[in-house]
Amino acid sequence: KNNMIVNPRLYRRLGKLWAGKKVLPVRAFSTPAAEKKVISTYHSDHCFEFTLNSPKTLNSLDMDMIDLLWVRLRGWKLEGKSPRVVFMKGAGEKAFCAGGDIKSIYNGGVKGINPNTPKDFFAKEYVVDYALTQMDPIQISVWNGIVMGGGVGVSVHAPIRIATEKTVFAMPETGIGFFTDVGGSYFLSRVNDNISHGLFLGVTGHRLKGIDLLYWGVATHYIDSSKLGDLYQDIINNTTKDSSFEAVKSLVDKHSDHLADGHEHSTHAIHLHREGHC
Repeated sequence: KNNMIVNPRLYRRLGKLWAGKKVLPVRAFSTPAAEKKVISTYHSDHCFEFTLNSPKTLNSLDMDMIDLLWVRLRGWKLEGKSPRVVFMKGAGEKAFCAGGDIKSIYNGGVKGINPNTPKDFFAKEYVVDYALTQMDPIQISVWNGIVMGGGVGVSVHAPIRIATEKTVFAMPETGIGFFTDVGGSYFLSRVNDNISHGLFLGVTGHRLKGIDLLYWGVATHYIDSSKLGDLYQDIINNTTKDSSFEAVKSLVDKHSDHLADGHEHSTHAIHLHREGHC
């Protein structure tokens, strides 16, 4: 579990929702297709997969997705039974999740389709982000494409975060006059154990690509996308209900591509240090 530090009042409110002392309402889904925006798959009794499934919007999070994630996470909590490993992936070849679906939020709030949409969306999104940090399963986030904003929120707090050659990471909220939410103050301040690195990413919305996520300390592993299938199968075949975090991590390590001289290959980090930004 990730001991994410949050505002004490917010922590208590989120904790009450997660513990079942307060009820987080779930809307009726607007169409049958809405229920397919998150594909939930049990690969075995011990390995589960969330696939964010809206490739036309780069898997951007909307209310349907948030509700689908919450229902599953809450169910595990209430039942006291959950898988050992949870993969978090995005459908398609372009994106893991490009952030919150700003268009649906805008249409709901500004155009009056549902005036409560902006308030409800962010309230529920933050609860789901928190729930993912507190759930018992080991989350493995697979960033095989664009991961930004709200997509970072549902994945960056995982103890295992995999980048590929297709990964593009950013926290671009300041570009639209917003702030780096979804736990940004927690993980950005810890990027490479250097608060200036996270400050730079948060203020500028700078994009990190591919293996640079590993060198910046944002990703924990770098694996070529062509090897992901073998990784999934290895974890599915070798994970039990008693698998430790170290055992699961060793399976991922086995498939990870390592460079012996580490940070020297980080073109973005080298440039920033040469220019005196960090």
